[in-house]
Amino acid sequence: SALARSGHGTYATVPAIVTRDESRLRSAIEWADAGAAMSEQHSVPWRMYCLLNAGMAHVVVRVARIVGMTTPVDGTRADDLFAEGVELSPPVAPYRYLRSALAGYLAISQLVNGNTARALDLARDADESTPAPRAGAPLPWWSNARGIALVVTLGEVGDHVAARRALREHHEHRHTDYIFGPESTLLLGGVLAAQRGDWTDAARLLGAGAQAGRRTPAEGLLSITYLERVHTALGAERAQQLGDEGRAMTLDDAIDLALR
Repeated sequence: SALARSGHGTYATVPAIVTRDESRLRSAIEWADAGAAMSEQHSVPWRMYCLLNAGMAHVVVRVARIVGMTTPVDGTRADDLFAEGVELSPPVAPYRYLRSALAGYLAISQLVNGNTARALDLARDADESTPAPRAGAPLPWWSNARGIALVVTLGEVGDHVAARRALREHHEHRHTDYIFGPESTLLLGGVLAAQRGDWTDAARLLGAGAQAGRRTPAEGLLSITYLERVHTALGAERAQQLGDEGRAMTLDDAIDLALR
């Protein structure tokens, strides 16, 4: 089915990167794209879900290129898939979580590409279209893009007060499971520190929150992108030293650093 193909493509990209298997990564992208194409015969919610899956797979390929793999990257493919999904979404309640996830991923991708104004509009769309999760309420793993897009786009446009407030809200509403654990707060705190030019804290927090960067495509793209900027600012040796210091911090101390 379209959903199975697009989902298989997304899930197969991560082990392909871990093992540096170029052939496996290319196959994963082919599966994801095939699922997106097949979804045209299905109803709107299933098409949106397949487009989200395929877009996430292409985000992972961008991460793969950054870490040195050579699989070709279509620089606009992920954005095109996310944008198509957003456009498909009717403005009614049953579609809100899918729409917010698609808009959140598109915002993060636009941010990394340097289109900050468009990224902020999309992040606000994602944030406003979905209410904050209820305590303990289960959410699909891909919904985290909505929670982090507003934080990082506000930071990138220089609204650091609003960005810190958004990060505190994200931390308060986070779940304590695999996706919404405290490492997400640490990673985002590192991104905000980098956006402020506080490279020392950025390196420590990105080190402390490294686990979050291996959990979802959105966090992986942010982690790799801002780690590169930290290495450029500090040099690889100093960045590594500070990252090790961050990983050695207690969780409480690291959270305090991220939220201050």
